Amino acid sequence: MKKTTASIAGLGILALAISPVFADNHDATQGKTAVEFSNLSLVTGQPDDGTCKTRYSDGYSAVHKGKNDDGHQQVESEKGHDILITETDGTVGEGIFTITNTYEIVFPDSEDKAPVEVTMFASGVTGESPVVGVFSDGTCRGHITIHDATDKS
Repeated sequence: MKKTTASIAGLGILALAISPVFADNHDATQGKTAVEFSNLSLVTGQPDDGTCKTRYSDGYSAVHKGKNDDGHQQVESEKGHDILITETDGTVGEGIFTITNTYEIVFPDSEDKAPVEVTMFASGVTGESPVVGVFSDGTCRGHITIHDATDKS
């Protein structure tokens, strides 16, 4: 199996950083991605106290906004999430891939606008949608599903 370590600049926006499937279908500056969260709970496994539902239950669509001064990819959602891709790494080979990303997300309802660090692990089949995985932000955890926004499946 061929291992490829992905650079932030090489993988592009949230969706592109997650999956070569989207890179096949979109220019890195135009891709739009639907991000859905499910099976939300506190990181301890206890039922959600409302924090996770507030942050993640409605999902969002992400659009690339360019790079910041540090060269990190910036993404924004239609709901006002400010997302910065701070780290990305992965393995691609033999028709499958895995990816690990770390994001800083400022949620639109955040009073202090402090970023929340979110780590995501996902995998998929090259050229297919959706990409599925798990995520944690130190408070919440759950499953994540990422679709090409033009994919109707």
